[in-house]
Amino acid sequence: MLLPEQCRAAVVVEFGAPMQILPVKIPFPLEQGAILTRNLVATVCATDVHLLANALPPGYMGELPLVLGHEVVGQVAEMNGIDTDAVGQDLRVGDRVVWTHGYCGRCRYCVVDHMPTLCANRRSSMAGQKDEFPFLGGGFAEYGYVFPTGGAIRVPEEIPDAVASAASCAMQTVVHAYERSGGVDEGTVVVVQGTGPLGLFSVARYVAAGAKVIVVGGPAQRLELARAWGAEKILDIDDMPSASERVAWVRDMTGGRGGDIVVEASGVPAAFAEGVEMVAEGGRYVVVGQGHNVEVKFNPSVLNVRNIMITGVRAAAPHHTWRAMEFLRRHRATFNWESMITSIQGLDQINEAFGRMDTWNEIKPAIKLLERA
Repeated sequence: MLLPEQCRAAVVVEFGAPMQILPVKIPFPLEQGAILTRNLVATVCATDVHLLANALPPGYMGELPLVLGHEVVGQVAEMNGIDTDAVGQDLRVGDRVVWTHGYCGRCRYCVVDHMPTLCANRRSSMAGQKDEFPFLGGGFAEYGYVFPTGGAIRVPEEIPDAVASAASCAMQTVVHAYERSGGVDEGTVVVVQGTGPLGLFSVARYVAAGAKVIVVGGPAQRLELARAWGAEKILDIDDMPSASERVAWVRDMTGGRGGDIVVEASGVPAAFAEGVEMVAEGGRYVVVGQGHNVEVKFNPSVLNVRNIMITGVRAAAPHHTWRAMEFLRRHRATFNWESMITSIQGLDQINEAFGRMDTWNEIKPAIKLLERA
C-alpha cells in the first residue's frame, strides 16, 4: 500500500481555543512492533473535552501543539515485525484494531503487580505532540500510531466502527472496574452515578451479570438509554437537585441498605461524597469517573464505621480491551450498542462535536475520518 507522507489531524494550538485542522507527518520508519493505522472513526470522550480546556491534573499530556483523541478504530496499514494482536489473534493489513497506551512490560507494575495501567514507563496515546515522533499519538487524525506493546486488539466483524471506537475507552474501563468491584450475582444491588458512556456501559455490564441496577444521572436522553439497557430504577438529578434527598431516595429504593456496589461514573467532584453515602454497610465504592483538580471534603471515619471499601480504576490493559470487544460481540442481541452513538460527522466539524459533548447534548459523537480501504 502506497502511504502518504502526511495526513490531516485536529490540532490543539491553544488550550481553550478551537482545534485547527492541520497537516501532520506520518511516522517512518515504524519502531519494531509498532502499527500504523488508517483511522476510520474516532469518538469524543469527556476527557478529551477536559484536556482541551486544560482542566485535568498535571501529567496527562505534553507541550503544545497536540493531537488529542484516545477512542479510535483503525485499519492496519503497516506493521513492523508482528503478525498477531496483543492476545495472539492473527493480524493482517486491512484488519480493524483498537488499542491502549504503550505499556513497557518490564517494570514492577507491569510484571509483579499485574497493573500495567500504572506502568512506570507508559507511552500515552491520549495526546501526542504534533511535531515530535511519532506525531500521531492522538486519535483525531486520518492515520494513527500504535506503540509497541500498545495492546492492539482485532475488532470482531460484528462490531460497527463507531461502537468499537466508543468502547475502546469507556467499555474497556468498565471491564476493569467490574473486575475490581468483586463478586456480582442475582442478589447484588448496583447503583450507578452518571449516565455518560462510562455509566451506560456500567449499566450493561452489571445487568448482564444479573445484578439489579439503579441509576442516578441525566439528562433524559441518557436516562432513557439506561432504562432500555436494563436499569430497574432511574432518578433524574434535575428532578431531585438535593444530594441528601438523592441519597435518601437510593436508600428507599434498596430497603434502607444502599447499594452493595456503587459505581461513580459521573466525573462530578461533588458526586464522590454523595456516592459514599449511597453505599450499603460492608459495600464497595468503585470510583471510575473522577479526573480533575478539585478538592472535596471527606470524613474517612466513614470507612471504619460502615466497613466499606473504596477502589479507584485507571484506564485499561490489553486484556480488558479484548474482554470489552468480546462483551460487545456476545451481547449485541441484548443491547443496541449503536443507540449510544448520537451523531457521525466529519473531521472539519470536530469543534462543534466537542461543544455538544461539553453541554451534554450528545451521549457519544463520532468523527468519521477515512473510508475503509
